[in-house]
Amino acid sequence: MKALWYKLRNSRALYNRQPFTMVSWRFLLPGQGRAVQLQRHLFLNAWPHLPRWQWALIGLYNWLSWLLFFAWKMSYHRLKGREAAYRTYPCELPLWRQVVDLLSLIIPHGIPPRYYYMYGLWRKSRSQLMHYIYSNTAENWHAVFAAGVSSETIDLLWDKHAFTKKMAAAGIATVPTVTLLPRGKRVDPEFLFQERALFLKPNAARNSVGCMALHFDRNTGEYQLHTDRNVSLIEPELILAEVGLRLLDYDYLLQPMLQNHPRISSLCTTGRLVTLRLVSGLLKGQPEAMFALLEVPYSDVPRASYCMNIQLASGKLFSRHPDQSGDYRQLIDRLEGKVLPFWQEAVDLCLEAHSLVPDLPVSGWDVAVTPDGPCLLEGNLQWDVEKHQLIMDAPALDGDLFSTYGKVVRTGC
Repeated sequence: MKALWYKLRNSRALYNRQPFTMVSWRFLLPGQGRAVQLQRHLFLNAWPHLPRWQWALIGLYNWLSWLLFFAWKMSYHRLKGREAAYRTYPCELPLWRQVVDLLSLIIPHGIPPRYYYMYGLWRKSRSQLMHYIYSNTAENWHAVFAAGVSSETIDLLWDKHAFTKKMAAAGIATVPTVTLLPRGKRVDPEFLFQERALFLKPNAARNSVGCMALHFDRNTGEYQLHTDRNVSLIEPELILAEVGLRLLDYDYLLQPMLQNHPRISSLCTTGRLVTLRLVSGLLKGQPEAMFALLEVPYSDVPRASYCMNIQLASGKLFSRHPDQSGDYRQLIDRLEGKVLPFWQEAVDLCLEAHSLVPDLPVSGWDVAVTPDGPCLLEGNLQWDVEKHQLIMDAPALDGDLFSTYGKVVRTGC
């Protein structure tokens, strides 16, 4: 029993307030489309490393806690704060209709109410509900549909230092490593204070957690460290102490600070690096670009950024985001219709990188577009599908993503 308790606790089943997968009555019907089959496959294969009876126990607890308590609590708070939701994701339906719609999502399908507003499900066809990859299911989604990925590939994507070396050995432009700071070791000041700007990031982390920028002013000779917690440090002793504290948790890579291409810099309101996220998938055994976005910072606050769609054929920027007001509107006007420099080179870079990990069905590649051309930053097994669906204003499973999972789920299975 103690071992089971630890497994339940580590699986987060006792703490998660939302369903780990969709649970739909349509799973019981024959002859359903590919989207339903994918969602059903996810439901049946969630927590692949657990015995089936533990899978059933976790699923039952998760579903009952959702249906009996959390679904109603979340719906109440969403409706109570609906005016704020209207401002960000405008909804034109009366309150009674929203209540009815929410009930039709949370009970028969297990879809949390936030997505009703976020993805504008109130104005979408009901047939599209199964075509979305909902963020509360994304972790299980990636685990289930990457079941055939080798441990070597997964380790490579997590180990940024090993990833950089492999890509560089293949002639792919990537960010060189100045040095690797081992976890738990004392920081040598000479590694940090090199009279140039450096970027510090954990060797194994995601979502920019732990990333820091060390700037150098050549006129004054002063350094300034910007952390992911929106803290700036100037005194060398405090900078060393902060980096030493971070080294208690991760190995850290020191890399040269990249600069945006001049055409990109002229469109930005901050000096932070703009990043391209391109999602590629295996179609008929070959990697192909499926969708892409440009993440544009709009302030110096970490992770304060806005995303623009990129037209795959031309590299042209456009937006379908429902929020068209305020600062977002100004960014849209500044970026709309512009063509990303080195676009085709960036696509080729990502596809070449994907060809080096041929067992990976889908990957999100982060690229910086510098004055010298595109530079590969990293690959991601979990590629923030919510952000892509939001700015596309369409479900991810409406396009070629179906085909990348064709080996796992066959039509009619």
